[in-house]
Amino acid sequence: MGYVRPLYLNPIYHENRAAAFRLYNGGARYDKGICPVAEAMHERELLLLGIVRPPATFVDMNDVIAAMTKVLENRYQFCLAARET
Repeated sequence: MGYVRPLYLNPIYHENRAAAFRLYNGGARYDKGICPVAEAMHERELLLLGIVRPPATFVDMNDVIAAMTKVLENRYQFCLAARET
């Protein structure tokens, strides 16, 4: 998991712990599935790296991009190798 968890999936919304819930009588729902794209990004489709922040430099970021590009360009070889093991 690499993308930020959708806010509505945080436990506070499912456990009714927030003080605001005592004052709210509406029918808001926070069930999984209401934002499938955000959930897919969180669960399997996007990886955000913690190193993409200061004090990392532009040279560091270019290295990260080069490494990710190399992996993407060779992804089929990884799939083939995984099948052989």
